[in-house]
Amino acid sequence: MFSETVLEHVVDLDAVAREFRRLTATPSCGLHVFPARRGVVEQHLNMPFIHWLPKNRLRRLVMRAYVAAGVEPKWVEESLRDKVQRYYDYSLEHTFYRPIQEVRDTFERRGFQSRLVAGEHPRITQHAVLGAMVRPPGLRQAVNWALTNFKVVELLLERTEAPHSTPPASPRPASK
Repeated sequence: MFSETVLEHVVDLDAVAREFRRLTATPSCGLHVFPARRGVVEQHLNMPFIHWLPKNRLRRLVMRAYVAAGVEPKWVEESLRDKVQRYYDYSLEHTFYRPIQEVRDTFERRGFQSRLVAGEHPRITQHAVLGAMVRPPGLRQAVNWALTNFKVVELLLERTEAPHSTPPASPRPASK
């Protein structure tokens, strides 16, 4: 199973974890890629730091300043007020940047093993400078942490155990 820029749009992450479990064969794995919670620019709105702000009037005010300055995705041509409202509503209803540990815990409660693998990407491991940095385990963990917190989360979910099933009923002894 693979998803890209999906999990940050999920309202009920536990329901998705349950569905992934239902759909995932044993043994198997899936890679799920989504923007880091602390990325500088919010990927959907192209507005720096907007997703760091609480979902309240402050966020709307900062969005208004960005739109007035031309920093916006330019989805449709409409008035400044309507654009700000559209982007604000989108940020409230369609983006949910969670702490990575919350995401991992949710899937682990549903029987998956999780591992962050952004630092294992071939663009990093094969790079002349970065490749040398990620060879030592301690540095690999530091690079993985930085990528996962500020760039992109690459979450590998593995399901290795057999699905739980009800054991067959034992035959009843014959009555005398």
